[in-house]
Amino acid sequence: MNKLQPLVIALLVLGYVWGAFSAWSDLHGTGYAKDNASYYYATQALNAGENPYEPTALETLAQQDGFTSDVYPYLYPPPFLVGMTWARPLGYASTVAILFAIHHVCVLVFGVILRRWLGTPILLITGVLATCTPLIHTARVGQVNAIVLMLIAFGLWRHRGTSIAMAAMIKMSPAILLGGWAIQRKWRPIRAAIIAAIVLTLGALLVVPIEVQKHFYLTVLPGFSSGAYNGLQVAITLPANHSIPNVLAQLWPGPDAHTLSTTAQRLSSVISLGLIGGTLIWMRDSRSPLTDACLFGALIVGMVVSPIFAYEHHFAFLTLPVIGLGTALNKIRPAVWVWGLYLFAYAGIAWPLPMFRRALRMLPEWSWAIQETKLLGALIIGGMCLWAARRAELES
Repeated sequence: MNKLQPLVIALLVLGYVWGAFSAWSDLHGTGYAKDNASYYYATQALNAGENPYEPTALETLAQQDGFTSDVYPYLYPPPFLVGMTWARPLGYASTVAILFAIHHVCVLVFGVILRRWLGTPILLITGVLATCTPLIHTARVGQVNAIVLMLIAFGLWRHRGTSIAMAAMIKMSPAILLGGWAIQRKWRPIRAAIIAAIVLTLGALLVVPIEVQKHFYLTVLPGFSSGAYNGLQVAITLPANHSIPNVLAQLWPGPDAHTLSTTAQRLSSVISLGLIGGTLIWMRDSRSPLTDACLFGALIVGMVVSPIFAYEHHFAFLTLPVIGLGTALNKIRPAVWVWGLYLFAYAGIAWPLPMFRRALRMLPEWSWAIQETKLLGALIIGGMCLWAARRAELES
């Protein structure tokens, strides 16, 4: 295998490049990049003196620009608008191209970080990055998850709270990771994260008026817990949603397709708190970087599957626990069936979305089981991360 390894790595790199070209062909010159459109037209709305959190303002600007597809409501914290100010003088197509390039640079840096942090074999890194279809899908829909993923990995590697704060100011959920440091009594990065979040929020006032910021924190953000994503008209029970609340919404339907029932909302809160809280309890004892990666990897699983929506592109965050766990298993050398479970779980996470949709159409009697394979895979990876973190082989 050692002689063939360079060839295998080269083929995996070519596979990643092929996926990137495929994503670009879907993205370029089409209205497919609805997430990119949300970032871009929110920035343009702010520049025009409009509230970027008002969906109609974005849609109006997009129509004037000739953008024929729908524009998703803007859902992100105000500091992210500051980070997008570079797009103001550019056209939409140029912004899409630049963000697409940034995505792949961040993926490359993410791989380098894992190599330096955990000593992960290059074959494992390239294997996961080339086959993790949620990561390619992130580029296909124009999401910024690769930036967040890179910031998370760097923050956990170097214990940089500022990096985690920056990630949380793009998407709020990475703030959960501070809980791991709190359990481990690592107060210095937590203080740095809090200071950075305050500085970024206050600095955003130079660009984003206080009324707009209040609208996000008092109106938009509270709606995330019930499914009211600032007017996003997507059904919670959509087959492409792989979250825990999605399962509960199927069992206890809400008043409409976009809102959780009271029962589902309460149970979702209990289960999510139990999942994340239980993981935090395991995080008290961290003995090595690899142990840390597994523990925080399990916490990232909870971060992904606990919110109302966990789409394909959200599962890109699971590349960190998947690679961290694979590195741990390579050191532990467990029984064959453990490797089999790992590969089964990863296959559930990573099987291509077109194949997933085709299976739903061809096997309607198995639709529920098929729909939840990605959630099941994520939960297995999370559980295995906790199991691996307890193994003595990871102590050094």
